[in-house]
Amino acid sequence: MKNKKIYFILLLIVIVGLLAIIFVPKNKSWDTNSWQAVFLSNNQVYFGKIKHISSNTLVLTDIYYLQASESLASPDDTNSKLNLVKLGSEVHGPKDKMTINRSNILFWEDLKDNSRIVKVINQLLK
Repeated sequence: MKNKKIYFILLLIVIVGLLAIIFVPKNKSWDTNSWQAVFLSNNQVYFGKIKHISSNTLVLTDIYYLQASESLASPDDTNSKLNLVKLGSEVHGPKDKMTINRSNILFWEDLKDNSRIVKVINQLLK
């Protein structure tokens, strides 16, 4: 009699678990319709679209990053201009897809449609 109760409880737990897996919606931790900023531990920030996240990696596409260009007026001049650069124009010719090890990611954020970065990206896409 005691064994039947244990088997019934185990069966019930398995059924509830399977139903939860099937019917509970999978919440993503990012807005798939927004641009994201991904902040890395090496102080680099990439802007793009998160396509996939696993326990070990994050896949980013449509990638842009900021690059400082120093003023040529004087070597002592600390004025620098930030340029938004599309990934793929570098000498080594990378594809527009980056798989980032999650241990290198500090955090990521969804960007508002009216953010300055998103506005510049949208202008570049026209």
